[in-house]
Amino acid sequence: MGNSVSGQFFPLHLTCAGPAVAVQLRFARGWGDAEQTRRHKWRGATAQHATMIITNSGEQPLEVRLAFMARSLAPRNLKISAGGRSLGASNWLRWPRQITPAPFLAPPGDTTIQLDTTGEPTSPGFEHDHRRLTFLVEDLQVILSLPKANP
Repeated sequence: MGNSVSGQFFPLHLTCAGPAVAVQLRFARGWGDAEQTRRHKWRGATAQHATMIITNSGEQPLEVRLAFMARSLAPRNLKISAGGRSLGASNWLRWPRQITPAPFLAPPGDTTIQLDTTGEPTSPGFEHDHRRLTFLVEDLQVILSLPKANP
């Protein structure tokens, strides 16, 4: 099994179904509304600490891999963790950067993914845009698989 769901996080939920797999991704605290163009989909983080929650409704753990582009209006660092375990960090998000943190196990139930960044939210500076954002997650991909058995 190798179910994959990519970039479908509109309006707020991502659902993947497969053999004995039912997974949902929710953008929890610290996120703005979903936005899109014809080619890209993204959400802006409105806080220094933003969370996503993956709910595994199945009976066995799943290996989860995330991949996305991240960018920020101001230089800042990004740290990613899931279930309290560090998955990686990226420095200097001033320009778009591909982020592929380490895979993690999502046991049955909820697993919280924490994205932490440095610096206060920044205004985009457009005339009618009064949002304050820390970074954007663009074209999110969530790749699911059964964990490999240890020999």
